Amino acid sequence: MSKELEGEKILLEVQNAIAKGTEILIIDGVNDPELFELIHSNIRIPILDSICIALKIAEIMHSLKLSHSKLSYPKPTLPAYHKKRIKKLTDALKKSMLLYT
Repeated sequence: MSKELEGEKILLEVQNAIAKGTEILIIDGVNDPELFELIHSNIRIPILDSICIALKIAEIMHSLKLSHSKLSYPKPTLPAYHKKRIKKLTDALKKSMLLYT
């Protein structure tokens, strides 16, 4: 399917949504700037890009020093055998670093 046909199909769907009373449009997965510009130039409602929205929310949370819930998403605990393996690896690394100091 050519870009023009795809753009016309998306534009028709957007116009149908506007006719039904849509006041704002959130577009997901439009990676082609020409297609986005075609949609944006032919309609008169605000258009938001979902990737930009997600990025701005992450920036806001970072600037406010907020993060996800530690109760809902707790830090995973390692099983005992992984702890032993990591200890052996760090001990081996410390020994090898002593050789080079």
